Amino acid sequence: MKKLFSGLFTIMAIFSGLNAEVITAGSFQFAGGQYFYNSAPGATGGNISFSISPTLKLNEKISGIFTYAGGYRGSKEVADLVGGGTLFQDSQSHLVQTKFIFSPLKLLKLKIAGSYRKQLLRETPSENWGYGLFDYNKINSGLEIELNPWPKTSFALGLDYFTIVFPNYQSLESQQSPDLGREQAGEKVLDSHNQMYSFRANQFLIKNLHYSLTAIYLTKNYPDQPVVTSLDGLSASEKRLDKNILAAFSLSYPVKVSAALAILVEGNYQYNRTESNQNHSDARQQQFIGDYYGYNQNLDGINFCFLIGKNPKKSSLIELGINQSEKKYSGRPAQTSDGIYLAEKLNLRETVLSLGYTQPLNRNLNLKISAGYINSESNNKYQTYYQYNYESADYYFGFSYEF
Repeated sequence: MKKLFSGLFTIMAIFSGLNAEVITAGSFQFAGGQYFYNSAPGATGGNISFSISPTLKLNEKISGIFTYAGGYRGSKEVADLVGGGTLFQDSQSHLVQTKFIFSPLKLLKLKIAGSYRKQLLRETPSENWGYGLFDYNKINSGLEIELNPWPKTSFALGLDYFTIVFPNYQSLESQQSPDLGREQAGEKVLDSHNQMYSFRANQFLIKNLHYSLTAIYLTKNYPDQPVVTSLDGLSASEKRLDKNILAAFSLSYPVKVSAALAILVEGNYQYNRTESNQNHSDARQQQFIGDYYGYNQNLDGINFCFLIGKNPKKSSLIELGINQSEKKYSGRPAQTSDGIYLAEKLNLRETVLSLGYTQPLNRNLNLKISAGYINSESNNKYQTYYQYNYESADYYFGFSYEF
C-alpha cells in the first residue's frame, strides 16, 4: 500500500507540474447498531467506510480519477461465493482504482480503468485478518467507449478483464491425485479468469422520466477446477467454464407534491441466466448431478425517496425500498434436512426491505439512520454447509461527512 500511494502522489505531482486542475472529493461514514440473525440478537457492532477521489483535469480533453475506498462491516452477512450462501461474521474491503478519460470529441469519451480490490472475510471472530478461507483479491482492467449524442443521454460499450484469486483456499481433495475428475481436486479451484462485455444506456425522456438499461455478457474460466463427468470421477478432460447473461432495466420519475415535498419513484427489474459445464458428484448419497450451477434468476423491486423541506440542501431524505428475487436451478435438486435428494429442483426466494433517513446537520455533515430486513426461503432444507433458509435484520445510527 505504501508503494501504491507513493506512485499515486508521484503521478499527482507530475500533473500538478503541468498546471492540472485538482479537485478532491470524498466521504466518511460511521454507523453503530445491532443485527439479528434468525431472530437471535447479535452483539452491538459498527460499520465504517471511507473513500477519497482526487480528480486531475489536465485540459478539456484529458482527465484522471484516482480512488481509494475502504470499509469494515461488523454485522453478519451471507454471501454466495461457492454456489451456496456462506455465513460471515464480519468483513473488510479495500479498493484502489485509476481511471483516465479522454474526450477527442464533445460527444465521445474513451475511458481506461484499472483497479485492485482486497476482500477479507471472517467466518468466526477468532480468525486472524488475512487468513480467512474465503478472502479474495480481484484485479480488473477495462475499456469503455461512451457516446453522448443528445443532452441528458448516454450510451456506452465496455470490455473488462479481471481475475479473482482466493489465496488461502485449498481443498483437502487437492492433496490427492490432480488427475481425478472431481470438483475439488484442483489446488486453486475457486480462482477464475473473467471477460465481461457490457452495454448501458441512460436517457431522460419527457417530463423528467428517466430510464437506465444495462446488458452484460460474462465468461468465467476456472483453470484449476476439473469438470465432474461421472460418479467415480476417475478422469478429467476439461476445466469449468461458466457463462452469464444479465439484463437490467430501471425507470424513475420525480413527483413534486408541494413546495416542501418531492418524491422520486423508481421501479427496477433484472434477469440473470448462468450456464455452466460443471456437474457434481455426491459420494455419500451415490448420486451424480448434471448442470449443478446453471440457474435463471428474476429480480424486481420498487424504491421511494421522499425529500422533505423547501431548501434542498437542508431537506430531510427518507428512503424506502422493497425488492425480491427468485432463483431457479436448472439441474440441482432440492434436499431434505437429512440430505436426501428430491425430484424437484432447487429454488431460492429472497425478500429485502430497507429503510433509511438522512438529515443534513451542516454543509458537510449528515445524520443517518437505517434499518434492513432480509428473508431467504428455499425448498432445500439441507444446511450443513451452506445457508438457504434464514432471516436477518439490522438497524444502525450514525453520521456521514462528505467533502
